[in-house]
Amino acid sequence: GMNFVEKYPADLCFIRFNDIFSVFHMQMFHSTVFRLVALSLSSQIVKEGTPIIAIMDPFYMRESIICNAGDRAIATQQVEDFMLANIKKGAILIPYFPE
Repeated sequence: GMNFVEKYPADLCFIRFNDIFSVFHMQMFHSTVFRLVALSLSSQIVKEGTPIIAIMDPFYMRESIICNAGDRAIATQQVEDFMLANIKKGAILIPYFPE
């Protein structure tokens, strides 16, 4: 129900050592790790029952997708659907990942 994954189990994931190293050394890391953080925050919000915050899946918010006209249309539809689904939320977070 968070618009990230539709099937379980999704509570286990593996992160490459290079990505962990990059995070500790304040270097840019892969967009999948960025997406994982957004999923973790969204999951925490659901578990805590925080009703006013929604976090969008940042998959379509990558420069490589937004620069392509066809993919931009898909991303636009994704943002529109997300905004309409969360119209009653007080705070909406849409992560953007520059590449």
